[in-house]
Amino acid sequence: MPRKANKIETRAIPIRLSDNMIEGIDMAIKLGQGNDRNDVIRTAIANYLKDVKIIDEIRKKTLK
Repeated sequence: MPRKANKIETRAIPIRLSDNMIEGIDMAIKLGQGNDRNDVIRTAIANYLKDVKIIDEIRKKTLK
């Protein structure tokens, strides 16, 4: 079943990660903890933003 088109605009950004971080991401994927590197990295960033309450601030800004 094809995925629905995402209505959220995205931008590509360069990111530098250590070999150990990339190896850890790849291991997590092999263990079924993500679909691919992008998925793992996006999830980690989303969780970080949630933890520091940035998501709440973004929601407040978009509701104005």
